[in-house]
Amino acid sequence: MTEWYISTYRCANGVEEKTKYPVPDPVPGEGIRKRERTIRRAEKGCTEAKHEVCRLLNENFRAGRDYHITLEFDKEGFDKLRLRAGSLRHDDLLLAADREAVNYIRRVLRECHKQGIELRYLYVVSDRNGKTGAWARPHVHLVVCREAMEICLLKWTAGRTRESVLYGGRGGDLGDLAFYLIGQTRYIRNRKKYTPSRNLRKALRLPPVKSKNPEAELRTPEGCVKIWQAEARGGRAQHLRYWRPPEGDG
Repeated sequence: MTEWYISTYRCANGVEEKTKYPVPDPVPGEGIRKRERTIRRAEKGCTEAKHEVCRLLNENFRAGRDYHITLEFDKEGFDKLRLRAGSLRHDDLLLAADREAVNYIRRVLRECHKQGIELRYLYVVSDRNGKTGAWARPHVHLVVCREAMEICLLKWTAGRTRESVLYGGRGGDLGDLAFYLIGQTRYIRNRKKYTPSRNLRKALRLPPVKSKNPEAELRTPEGCVKIWQAEARGGRAQHLRYWRPPEGDG
């Protein structure tokens, strides 16, 4: 009989996430370390990019403090992008925009290093309209720490920029932004949907525990406030996100 496990992640802003997922039956004689690797692979296989980004944002950025910047290509910038791509195919243009984003981050990093600023960022490159899903000119969504925001605006020369302070939900949760960003991306083989800076911290992952009742839905812990829960479907992984108030908070 397939076993079910629950993993809990705790982010620095008080947002937590639980994931309940199936794990293949243990193999006779399977060691503890090998079993732990099996559980980790099963969990990873049930975790979508939007949940990974959600945890990274909640751990490393703050609503009301850090920024979301949209970097757009104007006519001249798009013409240069088209030359880099070598065609007008959507995939070629998107990959060319990816390369432009890499070069842009390098310019920002050099300037931040000169000024003694630690750059923390996460970006996605999109070619879709966020509201309609229709094709759009490639653009870059960048989440960045407040200290580097002005440098980021200065170093983008391919078109206009639009910036806004991060807006969070209950407890400063940035889950809606994470889902929006990943919703802007699409699958291309061998291409990552998002790019984080190497200095981003990962949310604290508590040791997974075996579920006592595989059929039951995940529940919000007592004293916590539910933020979002995915629809539970038999045999599939479950996801729950909630906010845990600071101890002693009335």
